[in-house]
Amino acid sequence: MFGKPGNVVGLDIGSHTVKVVEIEKGLKGRKSLSKFSLARVTPGEAGKVAAVKKVMQESGIESDQVAIAVSGQSVIVRYIELPEMSEEEVKNAIKYEAERHIPFDIEEVVLDFQVLERAADLRKMRVLLVAVKKDLIDGYLKLMEATGLNPAIIDADSFALLNAFEMREEKKETVALVNMGAKLTNINIVREGIPYFTRDISPAGNDITEAIQKNLSLDLPTAEKRKEEDGEAIGDSPLFKALNPILEDLAGELRRSFDYYENQTLEKIINKVLFSGGGAQLKDLDKFLTKALGLPVSVWNPLEGLDTSSISNGQELEKHAPLLGVAIGLALREA
Repeated sequence: MFGKPGNVVGLDIGSHTVKVVEIEKGLKGRKSLSKFSLARVTPGEAGKVAAVKKVMQESGIESDQVAIAVSGQSVIVRYIELPEMSEEEVKNAIKYEAERHIPFDIEEVVLDFQVLERAADLRKMRVLLVAVKKDLIDGYLKLMEATGLNPAIIDADSFALLNAFEMREEKKETVALVNMGAKLTNINIVREGIPYFTRDISPAGNDITEAIQKNLSLDLPTAEKRKEEDGEAIGDSPLFKALNPILEDLAGELRRSFDYYENQTLEKIINKVLFSGGGAQLKDLDKFLTKALGLPVSVWNPLEGLDTSSISNGQELEKHAPLLGVAIGLALREA
């Protein structure tokens, strides 16, 4: 949401994994994913700095212009309705509207907005309002300074994900994009290409790991390894039994969020769910959620629509594809 145009790469700095991608325009305007890399994050800011430096070096990306994403409780998203007005008038009105809708001191946040829809017959418009606490942005700027990179663009991760989703041709449906990170699970409901609902929920990836750790009496690294190698959302193994209460909680939170959206928008029923992030790699999670929600759920591959033929380690790219949605969406901002 914030930044200047330019040729940038997408850098997704998660609390568990750092992901970077470079996207270029190819023949006839087709976009090509030319480079990528991922690295685990060790605890602390030094761990993030090391992971960022590692992915930049291993990917071979030479540009220091990066687009990054922010998320969490210091990022507030609101959908507001305003009388029909010009873009310039919205700019003048947005601070007043933010004071009504944002639960922070306005002097402590950076604001941005986007006009989503104009209903000329009703003389109204829907506007997306985003507020990010300045101290969160300052933390990312210090991190970028430590890595020698220039943050040309700062976006909200949910809208970076939406940017990647917009490459898909099917825009007539109402789709719930669900992205499970380590600390938060983000929901973004999109109708005909326009976002209508955004919410962060728990549980998330760390909650799943901690459930395995507690129920199977493992240390945290071993629990993380078991989740990645043997985790399953359907079955009768001890590992499944350790996971099941957390997965039931996840399904319940998703259902409550979907019900709230549908009650607020009446006829706008969700057609399907696309799941991404680290949690999407849990075996049979899509089948579990399909049954629990009564909706078709599938793992989303954000590589759809991109030429990946220049990538030598294609199997590794496909393996990690569900984790790359935010980074791809960031890189697409200027690709």
